[in-house]
Amino acid sequence: MSAICGIIQFDGAPVDSLTLRVMVAAAPHRGPDGVGDWSGASAGLAHLAFHVTPESVRETQPLVSADGRFVLVADARIDNRDELIAALRGEPDLPLAPTDADLILAAFRRWGETCPERLLGDFVFAVWDLAERRLLLVRDALGGRGLCYHFDGRRCLFASEVGQILNSPGWEARINEGKVADYLADLTQEQEETFFQSIYYVAPAHCLTITGQGVRKRRYWDIDPEARIRYRDDREYAEHLRERLTAATRCRMRSIGPIGLSLSGGLDSTLLAAIASGLLPHTYPTQSRLKTFSYVFDKHKASDEREYILPVAERHALDAHYLPCDDKWALKDLPRWPVERDYIWSDAYSWLVVAVAKAAQASGCRVLLSGLYGDELFLGGHYWATELLLEWRLGELFRLWRANRGHVSWRRDLIHHGLRQLLPAGLKRSLRRLKPRPAHHNPALHPLFAQRVGLPERARDDPRHRRFTQPAQWVRLSMLSVSTWPSMCSDGRAFYHRHGLESETPYFDRRLVEVAMALPADQLGRPWRGRWIQRNAMRGLLPEGICERPFKTDFEVLTRIGLFERETDTLRSILAGARSERMGFVRGDWIRYALSRQAQLDQVEIYWLWKIVSLELWLRHLAQKRPKSD
Repeated sequence: MSAICGIIQFDGAPVDSLTLRVMVAAAPHRGPDGVGDWSGASAGLAHLAFHVTPESVRETQPLVSADGRFVLVADARIDNRDELIAALRGEPDLPLAPTDADLILAAFRRWGETCPERLLGDFVFAVWDLAERRLLLVRDALGGRGLCYHFDGRRCLFASEVGQILNSPGWEARINEGKVADYLADLTQEQEETFFQSIYYVAPAHCLTITGQGVRKRRYWDIDPEARIRYRDDREYAEHLRERLTAATRCRMRSIGPIGLSLSGGLDSTLLAAIASGLLPHTYPTQSRLKTFSYVFDKHKASDEREYILPVAERHALDAHYLPCDDKWALKDLPRWPVERDYIWSDAYSWLVVAVAKAAQASGCRVLLSGLYGDELFLGGHYWATELLLEWRLGELFRLWRANRGHVSWRRDLIHHGLRQLLPAGLKRSLRRLKPRPAHHNPALHPLFAQRVGLPERARDDPRHRRFTQPAQWVRLSMLSVSTWPSMCSDGRAFYHRHGLESETPYFDRRLVEVAMALPADQLGRPWRGRWIQRNAMRGLLPEGICERPFKTDFEVLTRIGLFERETDTLRSILAGARSERMGFVRGDWIRYALSRQAQLDQVEIYWLWKIVSLELWLRHLAQKRPKSD
């Protein structure tokens, strides 16, 4: 929903209205329902409207406080509206029927910079304080909305998309080599850097206070390391999860238009289909059946999931759309292949995503739900033995071992993921010093490039992990908080907005992350049975064959066909005289090795090759603006 941008001149100079207009014009897909702006006192703010919720239709932004001191722009979906309305009753800035922007401004007037702690939902907002000449930038707990900024001590630019800042008059785009190295090395810790120098993201769960003296950052939310959820049996755990997922889905179905779902045969989207179809009469009464959009394959049978999708569509009376995708191979129709400027779009199955977006748009949908993040949310079950040992639940450990002894590995489950995790932290650090882990595993990344950007230092552990006493919790936190997910959810919104859609991911929800981190590991998985709690939550809603599905479908065949059969000439033209080689990012000899072996490459080597291809396409896209690299 919407986008924001603004300019603050801390040196007192007047705002360049052309710059603000250009920043707005750089993201026309974000403001199809109108643009509002405010200027004054060396500041200019703008709001680009994309109406989704019933409340958003009534919004008028930028929003100025009753006393004229504060100006707010927000891109927000606030989920705890009733709670906030009750708590803020009597605030002068709160009308009788408040929009989400009204709630945010009233919360800021009541609680100041601590107000984000009380907000639930996906949001970014900026508040300009005219009296104190102070700017507050805030991003939601998980980073479901994007917000970036540039500050040089004299001027601050902020925007929902990096491209809005890059398009500012006189801006010289310079590639951030450290972020490129992170991309090639699969490092995901860095939450603030963009792919361009001097432009930064506001990190998830952070608020920034910017004045002429500098930037002050504060984390306002984090996982509680002491939180635990303990119930008597599997049924109670499943009911808790279903209740939280239903609440997260209901919030994302507040829509002024029809609602769709990208439906695969996996556990995540099938459970969403069951929940969303039951909620539909209450969230959008004029729509009787949930619209779903699914890839189908007549030729590539191993990628076809209709045996799992059809029973769900029949049971829940879905308005199902099946999209033939045998011809959606990688790099097909290269001139139209999706390439973003803000970040490196590295989805080898882009045409599948485009097919769903186009079908949902043609069907009149305003909101498109997806099962993204479900894979990550319920990982960590392989530490089931660790936590059972730590909590002295030896009887349960014995029962699980007996019931699954054909699938239990002493070395893997009871030693590596069990007893080894119980070693004292100091001893584990000593062992790591004796056998240090490599900073990366990409054979194509040039070693001199890795050395130049200080890749080993960039690969440092997140210090938050040291707060966790449960041996496996820091690993689960790593999986749930990697920087790729905020980028995928927030930056990906721009792609869907170009198709007139608001992309919503119910699993990407702060409340669900809190549940997942507090669960015992044996609820996340059992021996050879991942996602135990999710499978139990599905029972009664979906056919047993879907609840017990043992594996995921992948679409690697589309990558292999594209790279090594249908688009071999395209691949060679992309990598001929590769910019990434000339700039010293990757090894030319590895590129030539990959091109010589082609179909003989294994799955991991194809993964690294595709990252280089995606980087090349991004560098080509930037070449028109001639970005510089230090």
